[in-house]
Amino acid sequence: MDILEKAVSKIPRENSGSRSSNRSDYQKDWVLCLLLRLQRSSNDYLVVVEQHEDVLVFNSENQPTRIALYQIKTKDDSSWSCRELISPDKDKSILAKLYEAYLLFKFDEVEGVFFVSNMPCNFTLKTKTPSRNFYEIKLDDLTDDEFAKIEIAIKKQLHLDNNAKIDKVILFQRSELGHLGHSTNAKGFVSEFLDEQYPNRKQLIGAIYESLYGFIKKQTNFELVCSNVDQLKNYKAIKKSDIDRLMIAIQESESYDEIWKQIESRLNEERMPYFQVRELHLAWRKLELTHLDIATSPLTDVKLAVRKCINLQGDPNNLTEYVDAAFRLANEEIPKEFLSILDEQTIKALILRELHGRFINV
Repeated sequence: MDILEKAVSKIPRENSGSRSSNRSDYQKDWVLCLLLRLQRSSNDYLVVVEQHEDVLVFNSENQPTRIALYQIKTKDDSSWSCRELISPDKDKSILAKLYEAYLLFKFDEVEGVFFVSNMPCNFTLKTKTPSRNFYEIKLDDLTDDEFAKIEIAIKKQLHLDNNAKIDKVILFQRSELGHLGHSTNAKGFVSEFLDEQYPNRKQLIGAIYESLYGFIKKQTNFELVCSNVDQLKNYKAIKKSDIDRLMIAIQESESYDEIWKQIESRLNEERMPYFQVRELHLAWRKLELTHLDIATSPLTDVKLAVRKCINLQGDPNNLTEYVDAAFRLANEEIPKEFLSILDEQTIKALILRELHGRFINV
């Protein structure tokens, strides 16, 4: 059984119904920043949300060999004490639950086990340095007495043998996202990432943030239990290929402005009324935002119908008349479920976008 199958068959799903809205939003922003860090590395990955632990990160979408487990917690103020982390909530503490998930995998399958919070942890360290000064603390950094408290609690709550060895695998990390204003922090991270990847280019930071956040929200909010790996990937995971698709859309988005300038010039030459051009431009911008939205389907059926209409029309002599005629044909070809949600200007903008390959030569 590979580790993806273990994640489906062995890891029970945590009930997140009582989770506060702000903590849930914080976690989505944290995952968003995590995805961009992973994307920077160019390595393959698969991020699973709300499958027992808050976040699971696999080192491959299709053939993973390693997993990292993350528990994300927020606090309004004060640090986390050792007592808080090992005190049972019902039957198990935060650290006992995290260690229990770790035990479901082989030692060499686990990349790391992380407790992440916006607030620091207050431990007694071997160095006697205040632990709140550090952004990452290992169990090995704790004094023997401090670690013994955690070891005893985990063994008792998980009903482990007293002689069992507790691996020092848990790392405590302080997140750079503040409890309040985390969305602003995350948007800043998006801006920084885009500046690195696409320097000297205008970017729709808000739209790209909303696309990522919306997709994470969609996967996080799926409430049914996944019974196989395919369901896990489709409904609870964010794949590298998903983010790669967004990166391609970002690269293509810059061309939207240039294409529109050509189209607008042609429409003005044909003396299309100003307000009609303006309405088409607004629809064009809306189409660009839809192009960046990875949480929704890319209107494949609509595009196929529009292309069929373009093929039936041939090449345009008068662009205005051509678009009107193609729109009439499109009303017959586009599936009815889409006609109810797409207005006339959006369909016309899509006709212009699909026509572009021919348009630049006429």
